[in-house]
Amino acid sequence: MPDPAVIEDSETVQHAAFFDTYRMLFNRISLFTNLPFEGLDKMSLQNRLNRIGKEQGRADLPSEKAPSA
Repeated sequence: MPDPAVIEDSETVQHAAFFDTYRMLFNRISLFTNLPFEGLDKMSLQNRLNRIGKEQGRADLPSEKAPSA
């Protein structure tokens, strides 16, 4: 995740950098909190977490079907 605090540009560019980082964090946290934990085995959960960590702030990760019990 880029550090917006290192941006040395206009106030507008700095604000945009902080907003982008906020958006990326918000999207990743939203993806994480909406995972169907009870329907995922340990390996599936790890795969989902890895994908969330690699995303660049997008909230449209394709979902995997949870295994039926």
